[in-house]
Amino acid sequence: MPVPVVPFVKSPFDYLLRRVAVYLGVKEALFPNLIARGARADGWLAVEAFHALTQPYIASQYFTDVRLAGITQGGSPDDPDLEVTASGQHLRLQIRSMPLTAQRPLSYYFSQELPRRFRFLQERPEPSVLLLVTYPLRMDNPDWESAVQSAQQAHNVRRVDQVQFILPGPDRVTVSLWRHASVAG
Repeated sequence: MPVPVVPFVKSPFDYLLRRVAVYLGVKEALFPNLIARGARADGWLAVEAFHALTQPYIASQYFTDVRLAGITQGGSPDDPDLEVTASGQHLRLQIRSMPLTAQRPLSYYFSQELPRRFRFLQERPEPSVLLLVTYPLRMDNPDWESAVQSAQQAHNVRRVDQVQFILPGPDRVTVSLWRHASVAG
């Protein structure tokens, strides 16, 4: 299998988002099954992100240490999944899946499921990052943008950036990076 190419990046957060998204995109064949069952993949995503950031062929000036933590290591679901040292800064990274179903509008997920995740960002804003993997979702969905805007106002968070990858068929997976609104970058 060829090594995925990570697009040009401007910051450790940009690199983190793109590296994990590219790595998950190579595993595109696994997502239709998750979508069909509305299944969460939080633990699997954390381990995949760990592998994405620790591959020997990844020569990164950003990451000097990546450690698995959280529920995959016997911790709480509210703990960070990865602890990453990037450009001299220690980051706590939580990775969560958000499988969407036709029975619920996007506003439900932002009002009922994500507030707990946003609290993770509020507890220690400076070193915390939330990587949200949402499927199936196209980034250009106007309901997504509306829900993001509402969440940013209601929870004092901001979506730093997002990318998507294409699955077989019409579906897409959107990977977004969130921080506390008071944190730059």
